[in-house]
Amino acid sequence: MRKETSNTSDLLGLSSLSKKDQEEILEIHADTIFQGILLRTMPRIPEESLHQFQNILDGKDQTAIMNFLRKEVKEFDAIVEDEIAIFKNLTASSLPPLTPEEKKTIRG
Repeated sequence: MRKETSNTSDLLGLSSLSKKDQEEILEIHADTIFQGILLRTMPRIPEESLHQFQNILDGKDQTAIMNFLRKEVKEFDAIVEDEIAIFKNLTASSLPPLTPEEKKTIRG
């Protein structure tokens, strides 16, 4: 999971933040990104794997769900990158620019 957190942090442009700040931000926004990934990958799951996927969904283990989707959906990595980019664009366009004080806090 650490490697996934690191990759996601890089994709979201959070690498300059402390690990603690990265994890807090990811925890807040992970569900939004996860839902987008689910919506786009579920129709691509082969029909013969749907029953197995339902069982995994019932377990509510996001890591198991993502691992299953990575294995079953050919375009999974591209979809993940795309969903992260969409999230970044939406949040960047809806947030006001950082103040100089906020920038100092982020940079330490």
